[in-house]
Amino acid sequence: MIGTGLGFNSVLNLRSRGLAIAVASFTNATKTLSNIGGTDYEIYTFQADGTITFGRAVDVDSLIIGGGGSGGQRNGGGGGAGEVYRGIRSATAIEYAITVGAGGAPPADTDTHENGDNGASSIALGKTSIGGGGGGSEELGLNSTATKGLNGASGGGGRGYWAGLGGTGTAGFDGGAGLSGGNTAFGSGGGGGAGGIGEAGTSVKGGDGGLFITDDITGTALKYGAGGGGGGDLLETTPLGASSDAIGGNGGSKAILATAATANTGSGGGGGGGGGTAGAPYIAGGAGGSGLVILRIAI
Repeated sequence: MIGTGLGFNSVLNLRSRGLAIAVASFTNATKTLSNIGGTDYEIYTFQADGTITFGRAVDVDSLIIGGGGSGGQRNGGGGGAGEVYRGIRSATAIEYAITVGAGGAPPADTDTHENGDNGASSIALGKTSIGGGGGGSEELGLNSTATKGLNGASGGGGRGYWAGLGGTGTAGFDGGAGLSGGNTAFGSGGGGGAGGIGEAGTSVKGGDGGLFITDDITGTALKYGAGGGGGGDLLETTPLGASSDAIGGNGGSKAILATAATANTGSGGGGGGGGGTAGAPYIAGGAGGSGLVILRIAI
């Protein structure tokens, strides 16, 4: 815990108004005290599951982010971002469980054609922020529908060669489509971001991940919810599809490994590279970034 609780003057102010302390107890969170725009706040940051108990009814400014999806294997699409929710939640004087969604895990077998996994939902104060969609691969078949990115808060990118469609974003944006193969190199689509659609793959690179969004609930503008870049069947010396920011994963190639998204940003992992003669470890997709819950209460 950062900070030791309310300052003496704040406690006297509450008592003078006949109010109970807003937060009676909490577990597995970091507490900070901050003055933002002339108002004093208690800020509780949950990077993993925990609890919070309120001492009275209170309106809570809340940032609730679902886990990001992982990238698909073997020329896989990038993972989609988890839902990024910011709003006021009304709480009563009870204990609330806080769930922080895990990022999608890349498939354990590094020599197959598996889709990425969706990120898990984050839940706080009655609000569920769903996870992002996993990137597409060949797990379900060999056509544009079967190699589609998975649906999620933001959709996963579609696999290249089979022109996989981007997954649908239900609380964010769609993933980008993969490029049809034939006799040319092909890139897979980038995962959708919380702030924009994933880019389609091309003959020279995987699609970039969709844009992140910024939020300043802590008093500092930070980035969340970037889509992961798409992988591809190219002998590149730089990542094929890039995240819209460093918080998302980059796509892989026959010579470059896909990367994981940054934890607690709800961003998507990069799509796996490889194809042709390239095998493990280059075909593996990157893991999605875990979610986050931040609760801010005026004191």
